[in-house]
Amino acid sequence: MNKLLNAVAGAIVALLMGVAHAAPPEPQSLRYSVDFRGHDAGEVEVEISRDGDHYLVRTIAHPSLLASMFIEPITAEARFDLVEGELRLLDGRETVTESGELLRSFAVDHAAGSISFSDGDPLTLQPGTRLDADAFPLSLVALGADAVAGTTFYAVNPKRARLFESAEPVMESVEVAAGAFDTMRVDNTVPSDRERVYSVWLRTGDNPVPVKIVTGRSGKATTMELLP
Repeated sequence: MNKLLNAVAGAIVALLMGVAHAAPPEPQSLRYSVDFRGHDAGEVEVEISRDGDHYLVRTIAHPSLLASMFIEPITAEARFDLVEGELRLLDGRETVTESGELLRSFAVDHAAGSISFSDGDPLTLQPGTRLDADAFPLSLVALGADAVAGTTFYAVNPKRARLFESAEPVMESVEVAAGAFDTMRVDNTVPSDRERVYSVWLRTGDNPVPVKIVTGRSGKATTMELLP
C-alpha cells in the first residue's frame, strides 16, 4: 500500500527565501481516482486541517477490489507549521487504516538540516533545498507554480526522501471527472534519473489544488485525477 501512497503523493515543491507566498490553503477534503500502471487502483481521500499555524494533511487510500488483493489500506499523515509565510514540514507517518498500527515514520530536524527515519538511515539535506511531504504537495498549493521553477526539493515519505528538480510551469487545459480546468503544469524530475517524473496540474485561481498528478516512469506511471 505504501507504493500507492508514495506514487500518489505527493509532495512536490521547493520553497525559496524571499519569494512572495500565496495564501495558505484552507481546510478541505478532496478525492482522487487512482490509475496504477493502467489499472484501477481505487481512490485516495485527502483531508487538510488547520489549527492556527499548524497544518495536518491526512491521505487515506481506498484500494479497488483488485488492488485490495495485493495491498492493504494505508493512511499517511504529514504535519506542517506556517513560519513567516512558509509551510515547513515537521514530520509524518504511515499507519494501517483499520487498526491504526504504526508502520513507519520520519521527523525533520531543521536546525541540524537532517531527516531521521524510523526504519532507515538518516539523511543530511542539501543546503537551501526545501521539503514537502510525498503524500500530498501542500507546500506547492500554498506557494504556487510560478515560484518553484528551476528549484530543487525533497519529496519526503516515511521510507525515503527523493530529490527533484522543477521545470518552468506551463499553462494547460485538462479535463477530469471533476470537470474542465485551466491549470499550471509543473514537471519535476529526479536529477540522477530523468525518466522518473512527478507532474502536477494545479488549478488556476483561488484554491489552486492539484487537478491531476502523474508519477513514475514512462509506461509505468500512476495517475491521480480529481473527483467531483
